[in-house]
Amino acid sequence: MDCDSLRELEAARLSVSEVLENNDAYNALKAIDGLIFTGPTGTNVNDVSVALLRLPNNAKTI
Repeated sequence: MDCDSLRELEAARLSVSEVLENNDAYNALKAIDGLIFTGPTGTNVNDVSVALLRLPNNAKTI
């Protein structure tokens, strides 16, 4: 997910609130070609850390 993902989800007429409420991120990300497939890792450990950041209203994006 990046700053363009929200725009792409909205363009695909997908509501982020509904996607999260329905625990359906897979299909939403699939619709905007936002899935990452890593392939087999050879482990049974699946730890993922996610950080959500909100820029101040006056911040410039890259």
